[in-house]
Amino acid sequence: CMKEIIQPLLDTENGLVKELERFLSQRDVAELRRRELQHKRWTERVWIPIQRKVEEHVSSCSPVELKRRQSLYTHYIHHCNAKGFVFLDTYDLREYNPFLLNITTPHYLKLSTADFKDPFYLQLHESQKAKRRACSCEAGIFCL
Repeated sequence: CMKEIIQPLLDTENGLVKELERFLSQRDVAELRRRELQHKRWTERVWIPIQRKVEEHVSSCSPVELKRRQSLYTHYIHHCNAKGFVFLDTYDLREYNPFLLNITTPHYLKLSTADFKDPFYLQLHESQKAKRRACSCEAGIFCL
């Protein structure tokens, strides 16, 4: 008698748990797909254009300049491998001079992620606009 009363409740609970598990797994799959698509868009809109510009810049350098930079970067990597870390605010000039990489010629290559429609950049600025609007509304300033 008691089992007949409890059984429908157990069936409903089991069905609800199965539905919840299915919903959560679908949500996880959708979130993973969203992240994959976001990474793909970022790669297409930001990484690939930056990579092309860097490759163009490197290919336009003279062989002498390339050798000089390569030796500086090799020295830097060797120092990082020996020390395990490099901080620009604390350094010992007897061991490594980070200012050797300072180039006195003007920089011709300037990149901005906003030009590439970076989704992370756009998302950040939209959230900042929303926060400013909320603060303005709380302060009693009319906002759209």
